[in-house]
Amino acid sequence: MKKLFLLIAVAVLFASCTQVKPGEFALKTYQFGSKKGQMEVKEVGRYANNWFGKFTYTKYPATVQQHSWVGDEMIRFQAEGQVLRAEVGIEYEFLSGEQERLSMYKYFKRSPDQIVQDFIRKDVVSAFNKVTQNMTVEEVYSTKKDSVRGAAQQIVYDKYIGKGIKINDITYLSDVIPPDKIKAAIDAQIEAKTIAITRENEIAQTKAEAQKKIEAAHGNAESARIEAEGRAKAMDIEGAALRRNPQILELKRVQNQGTMAESASGWSTAVLSANQTQMLLGVGNGSK
Repeated sequence: MKKLFLLIAVAVLFASCTQVKPGEFALKTYQFGSKKGQMEVKEVGRYANNWFGKFTYTKYPATVQQHSWVGDEMIRFQAEGQVLRAEVGIEYEFLSGEQERLSMYKYFKRSPDQIVQDFIRKDVVSAFNKVTQNMTVEEVYSTKKDSVRGAAQQIVYDKYIGKGIKINDITYLSDVIPPDKIKAAIDAQIEAKTIAITRENEIAQTKAEAQKKIEAAHGNAESARIEAEGRAKAMDIEGAALRRNPQILELKRVQNQGTMAESASGWSTAVLSANQTQMLLGVGNGSK
């Protein structure tokens, strides 16, 4: 019986304890008594509860956390009076310093999930609206989308770093979605610009190819002109040399005769009689 009573007592004791697991910390807050309003930071371990509610424990993650607003929870903000939407995720962490943790709880007095949903979400939406208030829908939707996110992240970071929470990152989990009519108009405008740029590139390429052909034709004509001038100059030089040195002309004549003699060496030789010779000589003298 005593053992049974002891087991029951131990079970009740453990059941009335708050366990702080690895990756967590807890804030012990006194609800009444001489320590009312005071808080203590509790690390990993088991801590006895007070059955009368003299103090309570609120546990927080000690590691980096992530949260997403997607689907029906996606955030909404405005530009030019138009409502835009986007699925957004955040990465955050509760700072590790004891005073930072105490200051965090004094300010929020909420559980981690409540802080994210009731405070951080509201401030993320507010930051996006602050950044986009003087921008066009097209800028928010396309050309300045990333700068909008970065500026909003900095605003939220600056607000929460002094309250014991560090906002590490805010990121898009989807495209920024404008109203359907605005999206259709913007898409048509972007497509028209793309087509115009493509046409300009095609025209520029055609001009470049035509210019290459013109330059090639000019280069061929110039080469022919230079070649003709070279031949003319060579002939002029050769003529001048012959005029200055007549012996060169005589040398060429002798060379030509030698060439002709070499060609005649293959001819057949005929032996003529005295009468045939006389007849040929008579022909050569013009006799009848």
